[in-house]
Amino acid sequence: MSSELGPMFCFDSKLRTPFQFKNASDALLARLSLSYGIEDIILDLFLSVVNDPEFNPKEVSIKHAADIHGFVSERRQENMDSLGKRSSQDMVNVTAGLPTVVLDGVIDVLKDEFEDAVAALRSRDGIGYASINPPSGCFGFVDSEREAVSASRLVLSTCCTVHTSWLGRAVHALGCSLITPPKVYMDPLSLYIRSPLYSTWTRNVEMAISYVEKMEGLASLFSRMPNVDFLQIKFTVTDIDERSTAVVRYASDNNCFYLCPAMLITI
Repeated sequence: MSSELGPMFCFDSKLRTPFQFKNASDALLARLSLSYGIEDIILDLFLSVVNDPEFNPKEVSIKHAADIHGFVSERRQENMDSLGKRSSQDMVNVTAGLPTVVLDGVIDVLKDEFEDAVAALRSRDGIGYASINPPSGCFGFVDSEREAVSASRLVLSTCCTVHTSWLGRAVHALGCSLITPPKVYMDPLSLYIRSPLYSTWTRNVEMAISYVEKMEGLASLFSRMPNVDFLQIKFTVTDIDERSTAVVRYASDNNCFYLCPAMLITI
């Protein structure tokens, strides 16, 4: 509506009336409040940044909020790698008392157990780990399989805290699968984007997110995970009257398809 009236106009969505401001820049800022309902406290914070003498709009390279979360993830990954390298400088082929070859073997075994637990759960639950309620056609109860996945994650998480020289190895193993915990209906997408766990070593993704979240976030996340073999995303859309879901699934040895409540579309 505002764009149809002209660059200096802003449409008030509550009063259903357009207002003309002194210039196009003021109108653009006013739309955040009057047209899009941004809270005053948030808008004031934004204006304080814009009016800061150190702020230079020509320097801005951030295009979406996901870019900020992605930057945080990259720095966390760099800090983690740097910490692991420093802790190993004085240790030749030894990591916190263990020979490197032994530690690598232990982490590999734990990673295999984690991946096997995820695969076992998927074979029992027709939808996957991100499914809160297994479908009626699944092969049986999945509680034991879910417990096995949780136990494997806990062991690898503990390995991350044993010693800094263990951190990188354990993180790569823990990040081989990105999975929404079953007791969490959905996690904010930003949590996954900010996490240093997920990168080129991630092979399996099963997550549940809200459809209202910006799709730019998914692009940012998956740009770091080019080697995914299995992907399943459960989108949930909630309005006043009802909640609907759609599932997107991809397997490297199959086609990608959308599984909707009433139809199946192969693409």
